[in-house]
Amino acid sequence: MRNLLTLLITVAVSSSLMTAMAAEPQYRTDDGTDKKLPWFKLVSDSQDRGVWDLPLPLDMLPYGSIYYHGAPAALCDIPLGTHLHTWCFLKGEADGRPPLAVYHDRISPESTFRRCIRVEDDFSYRMRQKQFWKIDSVNLEKKKLLATLMQDGKPIGESKSFDLFGRTRVYQERGLGTLESLAKDQLVQFNLTWVGQYGPGRITEIYLDDVSRKLVTNYQMDSHRQHIKERGLPAWVDAVDDKKQLVTFTFFDGVDPTLFNDLTKINPEPLG
Repeated sequence: MRNLLTLLITVAVSSSLMTAMAAEPQYRTDDGTDKKLPWFKLVSDSQDRGVWDLPLPLDMLPYGSIYYHGAPAALCDIPLGTHLHTWCFLKGEADGRPPLAVYHDRISPESTFRRCIRVEDDFSYRMRQKQFWKIDSVNLEKKKLLATLMQDGKPIGESKSFDLFGRTRVYQERGLGTLESLAKDQLVQFNLTWVGQYGPGRITEIYLDDVSRKLVTNYQMDSHRQHIKERGLPAWVDAVDDKKQLVTFTFFDGVDPTLFNDLTKINPEPLG
């Protein structure tokens, strides 16, 4: 009798769990094949190499952040062809624009992720995560560089092969180096182009030491400060009180915090 009671309880619990699972909304996962389901888990680039190089039209949100060379930037600061890392949201429900179809009408599976809140180059992305590339070998004849991504002194994944150009810019300390300046075991940062199904990418510029990296970051920071001073700090208007002559703002991320120091300066002369 006890065994029968246990069996009945087990069947009842299992039935309840199955009913609850069936009632829960179903989501699309990395391993799922039903493309009609909404996304639930993050997707990596390992699913289908054939779609890596398909273009994505993105809308930069006005409160989004842009970084280049480890400092805040504007889109005009980033050279065309630079490989970028982006954080994107799904497009709005009212956005009826068709996806971009190219190369025999193929469409990227990420085409619905259209609203971009963060853009950064490889240099900024790796520096933010405190990751560096350790050079394993350099073949100048074949224009190949083997490097392993490192974090906290430990490798992340396996060594990757990158292409070098004759025009690849090499930065060393406070000046320029050459491809001959590249050496085994150097910890470097670089930016890439042509990253996709044909390989990890081609190196457009490479920074060999802390001095060169800090120099280019400071240069970009100065450029950013000048850009903002000429245009004003970006903000969202929350409220306007005409009677009290007060405007309430919410400032956005992605700007140098020292720029807010200028807001303490009061101009006694009315403007406008």
